[in-house]
Order: sequence, then C-alpha cells, then structure tokens
Amino acid sequence: MSGNPAACSSIPVKKPQTSRSTKSALSRFAALRIILIAALCSFLASCATEAPPRPPRVERPVKVNNLAVEQVGRTLALSFTIPVRATDGKGLTKPIEIEIFRQVTPPGQAPPTAIGAAKPWVHFGAQEVSRLAQGPEFVYKERLAGASFAASVGSVVSFAVVTLTRGFGGRPRESEPSNVARTMLLNVPSPVESPSVRQLPSALELQWRAPGESPGGSPLPTLTGYRVYRGEKLGLFAFVAETRSTRYLDPHFQFGQTYHYRVRAVFAEDGYTAETADSSVAEVTPHDIFPPPPPEGLTAVYTGKAVQLIWKPDPDPDLAGYNVYRRQAGGPARRMNPQLLPTPVFQDVEIRRGTEYEYWVTALDRAHNESQPSAPFTTSTR
Repeated sequence: MSGNPAACSSIPVKKPQTSRSTKSALSRFAALRIILIAALCSFLASCATEAPPRPPRVERPVKVNNLAVEQVGRTLALSFTIPVRATDGKGLTKPIEIEIFRQVTPPGQAPPTAIGAAKPWVHFGAQEVSRLAQGPEFVYKERLAGASFAASVGSVVSFAVVTLTRGFGGRPRESEPSNVARTMLLNVPSPVESPSVRQLPSALELQWRAPGESPGGSPLPTLTGYRVYRGEKLGLFAFVAETRSTRYLDPHFQFGQTYHYRVRAVFAEDGYTAETADSSVAEVTPHDIFPPPPPEGLTAVYTGKAVQLIWKPDPDPDLAGYNVYRRQAGGPARRMNPQLLPTPVFQDVEIRRGTEYEYWVTALDRAHNESQPSAPFTTSTR
C-alpha cells in the first residue's frame, strides 16, 4: 500500500496556524524596522548637508574714546576706561594689553592732530593692566625729574592709546588708536600750605594759604582758583568743589564722622590747566556742640488759677524740647517742668495770689545742648 499513489493522496495534510499574539509581535517588529530605517536616512541626509566649520572669533577691542591727561605738580596722570567689548559687539573673553604712544612738541610749535610713532612709548601686559586698573578705569602716572621738568616747561605732550588681545600663535588683535589727549607742561609752584579745618554750627570751614613763588624764581602761570578734595578714609579722596577763595564751607557732613581734606591750586596758560601737588591733610571729626537758638516771643497770662505761658516754636530740626524757669522777686531760679516740654506751651499751677513771677524759657537739642535763655517775662497774680 505504501507504493499506491492514490492511497497517499487520500491522506489529509494539516496546515500550521499562526496565533494572534504572534501576528501582533510581527507587526510591531515591522513598525520598529521602518522607524529605524527612517532615522538612519535622516542622519545620512544631515551629514551630507553639514555647514562648513566657522573660523575662530577675532576679539579686536573697541576704540578708546575718553583718554585724558592732567598735570598734578610734576606728574602727568593718564586715565581712560578699559574696553570690555570687541568690535563685533560681543564681550571680550581674552586678557587685554595696553600700548601708550607719546609725542613731545617743543614750545612755539603746533602739536600734531594724530600721533604717528611706529613703536609705543610704553607697553603694559595683562598682569600690569590688572595691577594698575582702578575699577573700570586705567590710570598711569609719569613723574618728571627736576632737570627734565625744568627743560620741558612750555612743551606740549600728546598721548594716544591702543589696546589689544592675543589671537592664534600670540598674534596681536589691535584696536584703532584712541583720541589724542594733550597738555602743556606748566611751571606750577610748591603745594598749598597749612590747610586747616574747624567746625561751625552748620558747616565745616576749610582754610589755607595761597601758594608762594616758583622754586626757581621763574614766572608762574595765572592762578585761577583752588580745587578741594575730601575723603572719609585716608587715600580715598574725591573732588568736591572749586573756589577762587582760600576758604571753603562744606555743609555736607555728619556728626561723629571723620573727614580728611586736601587742596590743590589751579593754574592756566594758553588754554591748558595744571594743578599743584596735594597739600598736607587737614582732618576733623565734628561733634554736636552747638545749642539751638533761644526761644522767642514768650508771654505769660494769669488766669486766676494758673499762669499760662506760650512762645514761638523753635525752628531747629534737631530740637528735643523746652525748659521753663521761674523766679520770684529776690529769690533763686527754679526749673518748673520735671520733663522736657515737647510743645511751646506751659501752665504753672504752683502759684500764690499777690505774687510777682519772672519766667524765661530755653531750648534743648538731641545732644542735650541747652540754648541761652529767652527774654524774660514778668507777670503778677494780683
């Protein structure tokens, strides 16, 4: 029978069946495959369209526009604001260096509008810049020796500044040259002598003597006035006023605070100015030692049961209150109020009929300074 074809064909063949769970797994696998293929295509497409690499940023500092120079005694002081941004408008991230250019024009010649020196007069590295910086400002001072100063009087000294950072390989990235700052060296005398300060009721009075002749006897420029500098700590002085007088009143002070003062004389010639070197320091610590003014307008009225007193209010902003004093004819004075009176009125009930009383009033401030007595007022209880 095994060789009978008809018998073989009559035997039924059972087909394999796929479960629902198997179909679901196959469907998820196919979807994941499609997602992976799409992601790979997207990655390959982005690699094909990648932008070329950007060149490194060039940090060229912006130009300095506020370079200034002033003569103080025999010292030239340069100052300007240190740049913090590059020419692309973004902040500088690299250390900054400074080059200063200088040109001296002899007396009688016109100074240049621009400085054409090929090499800087002085160069400051990043560490020196950090040391000389005063906050956002860079300050450099050049003191001229005696012989050099005397030989240069009347010359015009011009300055310009270039700032820079370092790029690849230490290559300098320089700013444009700054504005030109110049001054004429003037023959200024020795510092102002003998400044002193004393306390007045509403101001601190600073006085000093006018400067003398030039040490070498040569003519001086025109004295135009004095500049007063004040500091609440030694070494930290700020300009507060300029005056033509040898006296200055400073109304801006607080009791118990120590103040230091310095004075410089100011000279001018041909549109240029120069200050003398700093004077010695005058120091003061003001205290509230001044009493308020005496009260005014005291009057007294006998009402039959008491003596009613009234006077004008004291205008002193530091006023603490009032005292009332009384005296009988030929007797000692007596303060009538046990505590300070906050208002300018008082009622005296400790009286006897047929008696004459003399009254006066004083004012006191918060520091317990008592004023002079007011004009007395006499009344009778008859």
